[in-house]
Amino acid sequence: MSLQYDDIRHTFYSMGAPAGLDATIQALRASGDHHGVFRALLLKKRYELGLPMVNPGELENADKEKRKQYEEFVETTCRSIGQRYLDDGNVPQAYRYFRTLGENGPIREALEKLGAESFSDEVANIAVDQGVHPLRGFELTLKRHGLCRAITVFDTEFTTDLVVKKKAASMLVQQLYKELVLAVGRRIVEKEGQLPADTDLVDMIRDRKWLFEDGRTHADPSHVGSVSRIGLLCEDEGDLLMTLSIGEYGRLLAPEHNFPHRAPFEGGFMDYTKYARALLGQGVEDAIQHFSNRLVNYTTELGDVYAAEMVILLLWRVGKKSEALDLWQQHLHRQPAEVPGVNIDSYYDLCILAGEFERLADCARAQNDSSAWAAARIMASDVNAVRG
Repeated sequence: MSLQYDDIRHTFYSMGAPAGLDATIQALRASGDHHGVFRALLLKKRYELGLPMVNPGELENADKEKRKQYEEFVETTCRSIGQRYLDDGNVPQAYRYFRTLGENGPIREALEKLGAESFSDEVANIAVDQGVHPLRGFELTLKRHGLCRAITVFDTEFTTDLVVKKKAASMLVQQLYKELVLAVGRRIVEKEGQLPADTDLVDMIRDRKWLFEDGRTHADPSHVGSVSRIGLLCEDEGDLLMTLSIGEYGRLLAPEHNFPHRAPFEGGFMDYTKYARALLGQGVEDAIQHFSNRLVNYTTELGDVYAAEMVILLLWRVGKKSEALDLWQQHLHRQPAEVPGVNIDSYYDLCILAGEFERLADCARAQNDSSAWAAARIMASDVNAVRG
């Protein structure tokens, strides 16, 4: 609805500027133009304070007290208009205002309530790329666009928060496992007339080689490979069992569905299942030797950091923390020790979690990081005091 400029002009002439401004604001509110209301409210405040009404800029030459009043009004109005956009369900426009205030809380709350049908690329950018709520953005991506888009988001390092990454990995595992069970179950019903008593994926595919005849698949093979790898980040035993099951399914796929796998998993599904079993306490020493031996074939340039991290993660997760730190020093020593990796905590944090304060102190000293060195000395002395 366009503004009735002539009617409002009459108000300005007949009743004065304050009434004309109020009429402008009222008309803009009636039309649902929240941004127009914002600008008109700010104009009214500038008029009341005697500040420049057009192109106010930074108001550098304004009276300090008036400028303070104006800035406080702008903040309050920003919050109010941002909330109006949220009430309308317009997250992108609301974010424009709350971002100005440095307040992401209301946007996070709105994203929690947002349905997948309202999840647009613009909202995805706010949630994931702008880091307002990466996990919810990932969840909505999976619900709205499916596994393919969600896997792509995950593999483009959508967050550096490892807790969020593990939760996102869990979502992928559970989604693909569900899809495989349903698809395999439908095929069994077609062939045998009924579902098997046990709907565990591994039990469903065991002794049914015909499920994979003629190159048949029950999910996109690239999704199976990606989730078999990503699922290794999960820590929940149930998620790991599903990851192992997905890997076992992948091992039965026809050769034409095989594709190059990222180091240190060049063996594809055989490697994914070996790693997953080790995390579940099976064949631990064999898996450690298997993957550790591969590290000699890699450099630690950017492209191979992932491989080293995954071997370090394996050692760490099976309780060999000192050996994991040794491998970090051998293969990742060129990485910033205070910065988290793609899939592991920073070397500093790993040292703290392992109680290896002397390692932390030595590393900090080598980097001339006096604060971290002093922190290591404090933590070491606290431990010694407790022991004493």
